[in-house]
Amino acid sequence: MRKPVHTLLVLGAIILLLGGISLLVPKSGWKISEELVINFPTFQNIIDPEKVEYANIDSIVELHSDTAALQDILADSSFQDTVRANADSLRKLIHEIEMTEAGRKKLHGFFAKLKSAPESSETVRIWHYGDSQIESGRISSFIRERLQNSFGGYGPGLLPLVPVTQKLSWRVHPSGNWERHTLFGRIDTTLPHKRFGPMLTIFRYAPFHVDSVPNDSLIYTASVTVKNSFQGYQHANKFDKAVLHYGNNHSKVAVTLNDDEEQELLSDSLGMSEGQWQALELPVKPGQKEFTLSFSGYDSPDFYALSLESRSGVLVDNMPMRGSPGLIFTRINYGFYLQQLKRFDVDLIIMQFGVNVVSDKRKDFGYYERWIYSQLRTIKKMNPDLPVIVIGISDMAHKVGTKYKSYESVEKVRDALKNATTRAGFCFWDLYDAMGGENSMPSWVFAEPSLAGKDFTHFNHRGSRIISNMFYNALMFEYRQFLKENGK
Repeated sequence: MRKPVHTLLVLGAIILLLGGISLLVPKSGWKISEELVINFPTFQNIIDPEKVEYANIDSIVELHSDTAALQDILADSSFQDTVRANADSLRKLIHEIEMTEAGRKKLHGFFAKLKSAPESSETVRIWHYGDSQIESGRISSFIRERLQNSFGGYGPGLLPLVPVTQKLSWRVHPSGNWERHTLFGRIDTTLPHKRFGPMLTIFRYAPFHVDSVPNDSLIYTASVTVKNSFQGYQHANKFDKAVLHYGNNHSKVAVTLNDDEEQELLSDSLGMSEGQWQALELPVKPGQKEFTLSFSGYDSPDFYALSLESRSGVLVDNMPMRGSPGLIFTRINYGFYLQQLKRFDVDLIIMQFGVNVVSDKRKDFGYYERWIYSQLRTIKKMNPDLPVIVIGISDMAHKVGTKYKSYESVEKVRDALKNATTRAGFCFWDLYDAMGGENSMPSWVFAEPSLAGKDFTHFNHRGSRIISNMFYNALMFEYRQFLKENGK
């Protein structure tokens, strides 16, 4: 029978052991690897715990979680008369977009086309590039829904044939030996060229053609099935034009299109198109909920994307690049990408990067500012009139002792992005400041219900909706200013 004294001795030994560990453990914890750090309460934290105050985001959530109210305020031309509001009072509700005069002029050019969108037969196209923060259509999909609701248009836009994560609305299911090649993340030095599509990806079901003697014996086959999940926003659930974007095909490839009842809608071939971008409009019926594309041939084209869109109104393409710091535009084939900017008639580019740079331990992020500036300068060179809005980095937190704190580098990365944007003469929206600033991410994670993931980096869909609403309101505030300045 165990005596009480024995239990006390064991407890005492455990307390002494833990106390000894608390004296030895560093304040920042034991670093096992870049991804793994073991934290343990230190003796100093026990006797004098560090006070960490999380940002208060109550007013942000209260104002922007109602995603309809503020839109009505901005859209209602009589609002200033009925409530006696002016631009200054509206500014209290909006976290404004910062811009130079050159940036404002470019943005106003975009607004002019946006204003005419409801009566125009043309499209207004926005490309939203970003890191994993915009995967699955987070942020992009809500901005798209708001703009399409106000200015017309529908459809999810560009979809990858081999998705890393599925979109909210339409899901793509590839079958066969598909490979996904990217110009971001781990660099593939074996690629024979850098003629990437607008999503900076290439999808193939056969090896790259590198031999002078073409393959004439081995037939490659593959397919992709596209289904509507009916989980996306209303305007993304329908389209009236489906377009397959491809190129660099060294031999003809048979293509068939079948609906969900296996009725054949198309039987054709993709012609040779070495080094050229091509588009094939597919005879998909309006309201089609599911269809399958099948391919067969001695070679595979470079597939760039499948686009589901309307023939007029606003189109917003979500183009996430997991692991990318945003250094993409200086790596592409300049002429090929410029060709696509023109063919797609892009009216606005949104860039949202920075998450993958925060782990850098350097104190000076001037190098990142120079790198981002070179990307913006490349876009500017391609089209001097094309506006760009850079969305700054969100807050990111890690555990220090028993509390979560913002990474010290977050503000440095934000400043690098902002400085590069200003130098390039574009527009900047400070997401870090808009969401509450220092130590705000823990508040988003611990909110009820939660607004961000337990990685203290990525917003969940609920939080993304709030962030998207904040950005949309900032954009519409500038749109109202544009209308006022132009007497419209």
